[in-house]
Amino acid sequence: MYNYLRGYFLQWNNTLSSFYRIVHSATLQPRCSQLHTVGCGAVRDKLFREYIFESLYAKDKGYFMDASKGPPLKETTSPIPFQELSGPEQYYSLVAQRYANHPNSWSTPVELFQPWYGYAIARCIQHIVEQSFDRHQLVKEWHIIEVGGGNGTLARCILQYAKQYYGAPLCNALKYHIVEVSPLFVERQRKRLLNHPSVFFHSMSILDWPETISSPCIVIFCEVLDNLPHDRVEWDDETKTWYECRIRETPEKNTSTDNNNNAIVHFPLQDKWIISTMQDWNILSENGQIAAPLHIFSTPYWLYYLQNMVDRLLSSNPCTVLYVPTVAHQVLTTIRRYFPQSHLLVADFDFLPQATRGFFAPVVQNGTKTFSSIEEAPKTTCDILFPVYFPGLSRAIQRLWNPNYIQIWKQSKFLKTYADSKHTRTKSGFNPMLSDFTNTRILFTRNYTSHNK
Repeated sequence: MYNYLRGYFLQWNNTLSSFYRIVHSATLQPRCSQLHTVGCGAVRDKLFREYIFESLYAKDKGYFMDASKGPPLKETTSPIPFQELSGPEQYYSLVAQRYANHPNSWSTPVELFQPWYGYAIARCIQHIVEQSFDRHQLVKEWHIIEVGGGNGTLARCILQYAKQYYGAPLCNALKYHIVEVSPLFVERQRKRLLNHPSVFFHSMSILDWPETISSPCIVIFCEVLDNLPHDRVEWDDETKTWYECRIRETPEKNTSTDNNNNAIVHFPLQDKWIISTMQDWNILSENGQIAAPLHIFSTPYWLYYLQNMVDRLLSSNPCTVLYVPTVAHQVLTTIRRYFPQSHLLVADFDFLPQATRGFFAPVVQNGTKTFSSIEEAPKTTCDILFPVYFPGLSRAIQRLWNPNYIQIWKQSKFLKTYADSKHTRTKSGFNPMLSDFTNTRILFTRNYTSHNK
């Protein structure tokens, strides 16, 4: 998984071949099944978000929950000695060696560039709280809420930095919470953070958070939104109608590939969460079509429009496929309700090569094998990873929080601003922390309170 998450390095080297795959798939595959309304009968048709939730988070058997396989996030036991490496060749070779024995595992910038990446986030948090909250509040009590704490590496880095640089009043008033849905990761987090008494572990979904915290909070999502279930909708040009898609599971498998033979069935769009997400994330324009973000051709999103244009040209029954971040919207709504004095920091992918078809479509992968759709992949065995639509995320945050500032930076800009990047520079001058994972953006919110003006 690490290889394709290297981002634009792969994306731009394969632009022409990606275009060929778009054209080729459009000519060989029907764009949509016959759109029709069907009764559930003896089979319950599941919304995509329900099916994906079961695939990733079903108790004891979901992709992130299966104790027999262990957590899929690779543990980096020791930092990489970047300053001893000759250059990019040795860096990529070292990373490949580290993960050669774990083909079903993947890594993150937090793990690869520890502790420096985590220190950069900690420094940004320090700036946000000092600019956004009254210091008299902060020295009494403030919170960091990390949703999806992984191995606990980010928490450890932030707490190390806080102890050294936040100052005693701010550091002593901090309470750090990790909200983690996977018991496998909770176990790792407890071991890694054994010596940090200010950490509170919550083995639950953030959607089940039970109480209001009125003190200042920073809520972190570090590569979390990409694994939240989405819904699929389709626009039919003939009927001029949006349809919500559901998966009808069948016990039979394709005998030649051993893939599922699940079917997609279509219903007129009526799910309230899908509708509210499409509205609040500004996904649709006034005429009901997909809204193009500003400066679209300077973003990765132009590839979705290219694919859609080709599909319309080559298909006799064209429709537009769109994946909607409904669960991410539920999470934002929950955060706003229970953490009224909160600011957000989100780090995630804005584009994924090798994705399935459709706007904001996912990558569905099991180790080195990539599947062409969610419904055909063996259930509970695959990672399902979505790109984050940052313009829409920003719009939803603006509507829910109305902060003074929402900043969306490419990861390299964020790290140049907040990281001490000399520690990850190789002998040749190549800096993997600044050059790798180029398909990642970081969003953070802040206010300038009156006492800081």
